[in-house]
Amino acid sequence: MTNFTKTLLLFCFSLVVIPRSVAQVELEGSLKAGPEDASKYLKNYMEPGILSFANGLANGWVNTAKTHKLLGVDITFSVNLGSIPKEAYSFAYGNAAGWSNLRLASGDGNLPTVVGGNSDNQLFIRADAVITDPKTGESISYTADSDNFSAARGLDVSDIPFAGVPTPTLNIGMGLMKNTDLKIRYMPSINAGGFAVDMFGIGVMHDIKQWIPGLKLMPFDLAGFVGTTSMNVKIGYEFEQPSSGGEPDDTDVFYTDGRASTEFKVSSTTVQLLISKKLSVFTPYASVGYNIVSSNLDVKGTYVYANDLGEELRITDPVSLEFGGGSSPRVTVGGQLKLLVLTLHADYTIQKYNTFTAGVGISVR
Repeated sequence: MTNFTKTLLLFCFSLVVIPRSVAQVELEGSLKAGPEDASKYLKNYMEPGILSFANGLANGWVNTAKTHKLLGVDITFSVNLGSIPKEAYSFAYGNAAGWSNLRLASGDGNLPTVVGGNSDNQLFIRADAVITDPKTGESISYTADSDNFSAARGLDVSDIPFAGVPTPTLNIGMGLMKNTDLKIRYMPSINAGGFAVDMFGIGVMHDIKQWIPGLKLMPFDLAGFVGTTSMNVKIGYEFEQPSSGGEPDDTDVFYTDGRASTEFKVSSTTVQLLISKKLSVFTPYASVGYNIVSSNLDVKGTYVYANDLGEELRITDPVSLEFGGGSSPRVTVGGQLKLLVLTLHADYTIQKYNTFTAGVGISVR
């Protein structure tokens, strides 16, 4: 497994380990096809993992509609798993008209995503391919077809009934005045060995039943919640140099000064209306709401494209992607078990990527 592909897999699974074997993947071929095709390929390949992670990040905030008393506190740890639909295990190559330089050599054209396992699809970069720097407009042309290379392989999750990217969250909540809870998510910046990550989130839950005449004495809790989380991940690596000892051959791409990175940013905002009813030590709860999800993935660094005529083109930061389509309405049903100050909770959310959440916490007052 090469350094570049390691970073993309590590980005998706850096915080947790999915108990599956990770098949070797080859993503450099798409990068050699130029920024336009590389961006299209990587977006299709990475999108299921990114949206699973982002939808999971919107969960785990609340497990009851009852707010704390003044200065009451809770510390809650949850793991959220956004299920990736099976139709997202692959994406269609389509036809050559949809790609500038990348061509299908053989196979059915259904290329695996990051969770798509293996396939027999072979790709190549066409003769006379034009590699263009989108920032400067400079370009060079290749002079011959590249060798065939395999479509990037993903994790094989075909036998997992609820496959997705687990998203752990840790919340600290405190009761304020007027039946209002303030909730904080925080991960201090970690920077080691070329890997950096930080996370921050803030949420507010407020008892709205107190403001509605006739509801104050009803035997259930009703609250509104809004919370937002942002997370940044940066993974540095050294791109492998040409095996020829430094001289590129045709359709070769390599990194020149030994420093590059993949950077990922995700933000998830959720707005919910919650209802719950305490039944001795068990509290069932439900909510309806909406998630607003956005994600970005950037491949940073300076890359050299060279042809057999001795021409070179240096392109800086060749890939910058935005992932939309993750926002959606949401409906959650779950339950909380409270034993003295210990709480256990689990719920299921129907949203863009349906999400299962389970966790444990300590709650006082």
